[in-house]
Amino acid sequence: MKKLWITVAFIAVIGAGAWTWRAELPAAASRLQAQLPFEIPGLKALLPPAAPQTASAEGDSGGGGGKHHHGDKAADKSGDQSGAKDPTAQAGASGQGDSGQGGSGQGGSGKGGGRRGSTGPAAVLTVAAQTGVLPLDIPATGLATADQTTTLAAREQGIVTEILASDGQTVKAGDLIAKLDDRLARAAVAKDNAAILRDSATLEETETALRRAHDLFNAKAGTQQSLDQAQAARDTAAATVEADKATRSADQVLLEHTEIRAPFDGRLGEVLVSPGAYLSSGASIVKIAKFDPIYVGFHLDERALRQLRLALAKEPVGVTTVPVSLKAPVRSGTISFFDNAVDPASGTILVKARFDNAAGGIWPGQAVNLVVHLKNDDPEVIVPTVAVGPGPDGSIAYVIRDGKVVVAPVTVGRVNGDFTSIIAGLAPGDHVVTEGQAQLYQGQQVKESFNDKQLDLASAEPLPATPRNASVELAR
Repeated sequence: MKKLWITVAFIAVIGAGAWTWRAELPAAASRLQAQLPFEIPGLKALLPPAAPQTASAEGDSGGGGGKHHHGDKAADKSGDQSGAKDPTAQAGASGQGDSGQGGSGQGGSGKGGGRRGSTGPAAVLTVAAQTGVLPLDIPATGLATADQTTTLAAREQGIVTEILASDGQTVKAGDLIAKLDDRLARAAVAKDNAAILRDSATLEETETALRRAHDLFNAKAGTQQSLDQAQAARDTAAATVEADKATRSADQVLLEHTEIRAPFDGRLGEVLVSPGAYLSSGASIVKIAKFDPIYVGFHLDERALRQLRLALAKEPVGVTTVPVSLKAPVRSGTISFFDNAVDPASGTILVKARFDNAAGGIWPGQAVNLVVHLKNDDPEVIVPTVAVGPGPDGSIAYVIRDGKVVVAPVTVGRVNGDFTSIIAGLAPGDHVVTEGQAQLYQGQQVKESFNDKQLDLASAEPLPATPRNASVELAR
């Protein structure tokens, strides 16, 4: 029973829709049949009856009316022929026919012809394709890394007696960060100093004995054996003093290890220990990072490697950041490094850019959008980016020749913001449409407004730095 009521409701909805739109069904059926290459028998019942071609019908508007009817047929024929030559023409003609006002045309192309007859040619704005050097700006996204970064750790075991820095503090090289219990280390150094004093006195005594032995030997009152023994005693005492000094140096190093100092200028992270904590050798205390300069690592498509190497061979390659807000400054840097191998998995190569960062505007670990500015000396055919659009089999541009539209398939080299380089499909001087491309089709008569100003390639703004844009910047 439930299925029965659902079926009845569905039939009622269809019947109500058909009754509401009954006046539109013949026109819709006519347009559908006109666009199909074969006849659908079911549509015949909905088609409006053909108007009889009688003399009285032509006489309604006199001789002028007959000429007008003939003109409509010509327009229909032209529209049908242009539509048959190019799929773009069929799409444009049928689109115009659906909303056109031509009274004599039947079907999509006929109605399109009627509309053109009533409103005139479509107006378009064009510029000339020109030969020039398009700046090679490649957007990318990378991660910032500190110039230097390390974790300060205890080099000797001991108890923390003092913390002299706070979380996030900016420090200079040599600043004291923390202290460990140094009493044992100081005692060892003091003991070493005492040993040096003791053994130095012994050394002086042996040197005096050596001089006496020399005098006796020279006076023929002493033996060679006595002289040799005095010399050995002096040398032993001197070696003992040197050993004491070495021991003191080692103990002084251990004493220095009780003080944790900043190895370079930078900013501290979170201090991980507190006074009274026992630290074993190697225990972490705090991380420190140097922000100025700072580096941004990113990946470029391997197709850009040749241009990058050529540019670096001439001069430093500039890099600018893309501001994340209107108030954010644009920062300028240079390429400092590119890897020695291409990643075969991604087809990209690692590149690093160096930026001055005294104000700390870029933070380690931060994602940074940037643009690499490579110099390109190869002349290319360049058009405004808005002149290039998608077509059925790739990119196309609308070219105006002798007042008519030519749909030109083009091969895009690369896009640099407002301008696009064309590898094939256009020649310098071609008039490409930049405004009014909607519903243009092959062979259409148009009213052209030509802008003869040269393209300002120096003002080209690169695309936003996204991985998707970066992947299509360069053509193989």
